[in-house]
Amino acid sequence: MAWQQAARAGAGDRWWANRTGAPNDPVLTGTITATGLPLLDAAGNQVTVMQLHVDQDLGGFGGYSGSAVLNERGQVTGLLIEEKPQRLSERRPPASNVLFALPIADVASALGIDIVLAAPGPGPLRPPGLPHGLVSRDGLADQVVAALLARPDPVVALAGMGGFGKSVLAGQVASRPEISSRWPGGVLWLQVGQQPDLAAILATAYADLTGNGAGGHGVPYLADWLG
Repeated sequence: MAWQQAARAGAGDRWWANRTGAPNDPVLTGTITATGLPLLDAAGNQVTVMQLHVDQDLGGFGGYSGSAVLNERGQVTGLLIEEKPQRLSERRPPASNVLFALPIADVASALGIDIVLAAPGPGPLRPPGLPHGLVSRDGLADQVVAALLARPDPVVALAGMGGFGKSVLAGQVASRPEISSRWPGGVLWLQVGQQPDLAAILATAYADLTGNGAGGHGVPYLADWLG
């Protein structure tokens, strides 16, 4: 029998559903937008749920209720229970892109099952999600990917005016399968800016790589640790 770890979820965590509703329906992915929300069930009883935003526009798809909600480490954090239609724009039909899920600890308690939640740890390193309605720049992305894969020291700088879309292009490149195949450990995404805060940047890198806060570690320690 295969055992699967359970864990708590927090707002901002990425999630995915491990069972599709029907043949050819997508595996769902998204972001947890809130936890600890009160919701009335069909019997009028109040339950506490997580609210999930879905990357996919589901339209009329159904059958996802009861699917396990997993985090990026493959740990179960909840069970999907309900879809909520939300109009994305006046020119598009309603799409069920907001879901609710019961936290796995509440499910286990209701069933009389004792579980031990796994300790938090670092998740897979990946760039931020690409914006909805992205105008793909495949030609430029192809050039950047080719340059990264061809160089022994893969450093590529993107230059352009503010608002040109450099960060979005970098995210598009970092999300390409060629990049994840070449660097399976993931992509460490750091926001530098025109006036970089070195301590904050190093602390972010340390937290993303270890799953722990930098605590009282200063710049010298973090810089040496990152090597």
